[in-house]
Amino acid sequence: MIVRDKPNAFKLFFILRGSIVPHILPQIVVITLIGVLVAGLQQSYPGLFPNYSTAPFALPASPSPCFWVFVITPATTAGGRPVSCGVS
Repeated sequence: MIVRDKPNAFKLFFILRGSIVPHILPQIVVITLIGVLVAGLQQSYPGLFPNYSTAPFALPASPSPCFWVFVITPATTAGGRPVSCGVS
């Protein structure tokens, strides 16, 4: 039996084997470049974009962390056993 050292939290953050990061990295790069482009255009040409308040964007973002707690937390029975939801 091969026994390997358990990686610490820092090493786990950078492990790419079995991760989805290589699959979504192109999308992350494209969205980041679009954001940098829009921010640069807004800085260079302030009249190009209308002034909007950020308040409407805060409303949908506020319940988001509460939603993810329920999505990520596994359901368990009173005995502590996981509940099967039929998803594989």
